[in-house]
Amino acid sequence: MIKKFSMGKLISTELYQFFVLIIGIVDAANPVVSKLKAERDALFAFLPKLQAAINREKAFALTKIIEALDTRRDNAISGFVMWVTSLTKHPNAATKAAALVVKQYLDTHGSNIYALNYQAESAVLSKIVADYNSNASLKAAIDSLGGKDWIDEIDAANTAFITAFQQRSSDMGVDANAESFYKLRTPANEAYKELTDIVVSRYKTAKADGIDTTALKKCIDDMNATIVQYQQLIEATKTSTPATPPPPAG
Repeated sequence: MIKKFSMGKLISTELYQFFVLIIGIVDAANPVVSKLKAERDALFAFLPKLQAAINREKAFALTKIIEALDTRRDNAISGFVMWVTSLTKHPNAATKAAALVVKQYLDTHGSNIYALNYQAESAVLSKIVADYNSNASLKAAIDSLGGKDWIDEIDAANTAFITAFQQRSSDMGVDANAESFYKLRTPANEAYKELTDIVVSRYKTAKADGIDTTALKKCIDDMNATIVQYQQLIEATKTSTPATPPPPAG
């Protein structure tokens, strides 16, 4: 009765906010009376741990550098795409033909490469540079347009980003005793599943016993409505600039 969705595709702040909203929905259903308190408290116990992990990750000095480098490569690829697109309308037939070759190639990677998540964008940009160096027809088309400088900038910006990102990942692994968000995800997700399972179970039992199910039914409906919002968020990040997740309750 409660929808399932790809929680693994949510980034740390999105997953944290999702859990905050779920806790708020359960609290509105009076978890003591509804006999949901144990499972509610189990998920709630993860919130300060998750928040601490988010804060710790943000605290690394490399984070700001990574964000700046990501902006640099976003500008490089979006500028390159816009430049090539403009040349597809060039009055010179040869220029137009070369631009169409490049544009058709870029389209195979999606319409908004800059909006992909960190790892996905890194992979796509690396592929573009590799294809430029190995695909003779693609290289000839780009070179004929005078686009090598764009490729060099995409390569330099992406390489700098990957180096900084890997360094931060390495630095974050130095403190073996600190709980990373990645390690907390699985048990937190399990606590969420146990909570949703008990909500459905309590609802079915109450309905079978002829007990008022209004609060539990609203709890399920509100959870599903929230899940739909996050499903839309996940879909939005596939093709466009990441959407803003719903704000935490309170």
